[in-house]
Amino acid sequence: MGFHYGLKFTKDHQLKYISHLDVLRLFQRAFKRADIALRHSEGFNPHPKMSFAQPLSLGFTSDGEYLEFETVGEWAGEDLIRTLNGVLPPGTEVTCCGRLPEVGRKSLASLIEAADYEITLEVPMGEMLAERAELFFTQESILVEKKRKKDKNPAMVDIKPMILTLDAKEEDCVLTLNVRLKTGSNANLNPELLVTAFLNFANIPFRRENLQIRRKELYYLEEAYQPLTAYWC
Repeated sequence: MGFHYGLKFTKDHQLKYISHLDVLRLFQRAFKRADIALRHSEGFNPHPKMSFAQPLSLGFTSDGEYLEFETVGEWAGEDLIRTLNGVLPPGTEVTCCGRLPEVGRKSLASLIEAADYEITLEVPMGEMLAERAELFFTQESILVEKKRKKDKNPAMVDIKPMILTLDAKEEDCVLTLNVRLKTGSNANLNPELLVTAFLNFANIPFRRENLQIRRKELYYLEEAYQPLTAYWC
């Protein structure tokens, strides 16, 4: 019998171009260095029982990344935080950790319904883009071209139902969008696609180097949206 845990961690600019697979390997090494024994799968090629709740796009930073894992022995959450932070490199830090429920337990990945993002974008002076962002959000539909894995031709998709909230502020030629987007297996909107759609609406050229995206939190739905940490707190 193993012990199931969830942990929340940050991914800062030092690691933003490290893939989620490499971050998974980073944590595997951290568990080994911290002498925290993980349970392994059975079969011909056993591997540690750990997985991300929702992989983060390359180039994004985050305050709210989640990993679930299974240990051989029982640990207190605060001891796991202290021990792992003692061996993790700069650019990531465990901020919360706790036991996951055993009865009726679902994977963290299957729970996720939404995510908060902070999007900052350098913009031309005098464009009043915060006001135009509000107009963009009040449209009845927002149609964008979205590539499909099994079809070379992009499909037109209405992303408006996937934008739950949008707040825009502009200061010193920097536009900040705080948004909550549908995320997970049921519906998933990449914030970069949202930015592209908005800039097309505002008739502003898109320059990826001017864009910064930080994921703030992941949510599951239980009457209202709850941060994922509430699942074990």
